[in-house]
Amino acid sequence: MKRKLSDLLKGVASYEIRGVEHISIEALQLDSRKVSRGDLFAALKGSVSDGHTYIDLAIERGAAAVLCQEWPV
Repeated sequence: MKRKLSDLLKGVASYEIRGVEHISIEALQLDSRKVSRGDLFAALKGSVSDGHTYIDLAIERGAAAVLCQEWPV
C-alpha cells in the first residue's frame, strides 16, 4: 500500500527532509539488496554492518527515499 513520506513521519519529534516530502513510498526496506523502485531504505548502524555504507546501492536499485541516522559525508 503506497503511503506518502510525510504521512509516515507524522508523530516523529525531530527530522529533516532533503528533497520531496510528499513522495509516495511502496515499502520499507532494511536490506539494500531487497530494495525495489519506490521503496524507503532505512540506513541504520548495526552491530556488524553500517547501513549508511549501502545508501548508494539502495538508490541504484530504485529507492525513492533514504532514512538515515546521520547524514552521509
